[in-house]
Amino acid sequence: MLLILAGVSISLVVGQNGVLGKATNAVNANEKAIVEQEIKLSIEDAQMAYYVAWTTNQSVGKGKFFGSIDYYKNNCISSATNGIIIELGSGVNNDSNSGEITIKYKTKSNVYYTYKFNIQNPENLIYISGPTNN
Repeated sequence: MLLILAGVSISLVVGQNGVLGKATNAVNANEKAIVEQEIKLSIEDAQMAYYVAWTTNQSVGKGKFFGSIDYYKNNCISSATNGIIIELGSGVNNDSNSGEITIKYKTKSNVYYTYKFNIQNPENLIYISGPTNN
């Protein structure tokens, strides 16, 4: 009887739907939400800077702002040091007003979350993967 009780207890604690599994899932969900919020804040800052620059120069490209690491490093405070990587899609440069940007975000717990968005609709942030080890 005690062996059965011990087996059930261990299963409830360490099983896939056990307490430890649910705690890990909760931590991952919280971390993902923080990362996503920080990236969105960075995109909003880049968008505001673009609109301010556009008022004096209508030919300025969005890529100059959305593809700049500075906005992300200034706002993504839960990232590891130098833990943000921006990959510009094919043809995206400072003069671009369309195209995809991928953001790979390394957290202080050394896992990565990857998102992408299109410069034309930066508010539509798309989750790609995470947490992953690289």
